Amino acid sequence: MEGQRRAALAPHALPATDEHGVMNRLGGTDRERLTRLLEELDRLGMTSDPSLLVDAGGRPPAAPLSSRIREASATQMLAILSREPAGLIAAVLRIESWPWEASFLARLDSPLRQGVAAAMQKNSRVSGKLAGTLRSALELRLGAVAPRKRSRWPWEILSRALARWFR
Repeated sequence: MEGQRRAALAPHALPATDEHGVMNRLGGTDRERLTRLLEELDRLGMTSDPSLLVDAGGRPPAAPLSSRIREASATQMLAILSREPAGLIAAVLRIESWPWEASFLARLDSPLRQGVAAAMQKNSRVSGKLAGTLRSALELRLGAVAPRKRSRWPWEILSRALARWFR
């Protein structure tokens, strides 16, 4: 159990959206165990400390999901979102102000762009849970659209390693 507690420190140190992504990749039993351990860390008052994620070589982890999404191009986002409903696209755009947003909107077909604009006017905010889910889905789809060089700290390896600790 001590190894599992140590393993729980890694996702505890992640930003909430990244922690959510890791949790979504774990199976039911592993997720339940990790949830209990993360709750224990919270009860103990342990703060989230990103320095826990520095590897043995002293390097920090790859950029968090939100900055990877921010660094995406309008073309990549168009490939990911152009077939999605206007309400979903509007929800993604409401998460934060994206650098690719204006160029992305300009490239949408006119009817879809109008639908997105109408959806943006209806609702003004996205819940944290929905924002986290959308960010995780965008990250996965970004990887499929434009494969990038694997970082030294891919979240897939973290979730697999955590799953092994819980077995």
